[in-house]
Amino acid sequence: MYKDGRLQVEQSLAHQEYVVWLHNQLLNLTSGPIGQAERTHPKTEKKSYSCRFYTKKIFADLESIFYTQFYTQVGEKRKKVVPKNLEQLLNPIVLAIWFMDDGGKSQSTVKAAYINATSFSPEEQEQIKEAFLHVFQLNIKIHKAGGNNQYNFYIPAPSYSLFYDIVSPIMRNVPSMTYKLSIYP
Repeated sequence: MYKDGRLQVEQSLAHQEYVVWLHNQLLNLTSGPIGQAERTHPKTEKKSYSCRFYTKKIFADLESIFYTQFYTQVGEKRKKVVPKNLEQLLNPIVLAIWFMDDGGKSQSTVKAAYINATSFSPEEQEQIKEAFLHVFQLNIKIHKAGGNNQYNFYIPAPSYSLFYDIVSPIMRNVPSMTYKLSIYP
């Protein structure tokens, strides 16, 4: 989210179907059609292509719910935070979109999935874990995921069937994203 209240949605061209679906879900809130972006990697000079859209400047009031401002030697910064009313904001569509944006199926077992959690503090990760339990009855784990301070929310096999039942009806609207789900457990 930008400081002016706009939200940018951008994915690689491989996920264009998802961007189109999300754009349609937010159509009354968007500022225009889906556009394409081209970037050149500064070291390899390899080109990459993505599709993106922006919302209208209507989310400014939500900035204080999802971000906190702080100051450093180089100026003002923002940090993403978990809203205090997270449980009221969670629903199956939110979970499915979060998973399609930042999740995937486990590489170590067929009946498991994960959602990246690297931008949240350990306390916030625990808060999200508890919210998943209260709202969805999903018993998730917090797993280390690579380098320093990188974690994800791991949906283990005992909770995977319920997770699948929650997100798959929404994800069926975006067939190109169902690769992130394991087959029905």
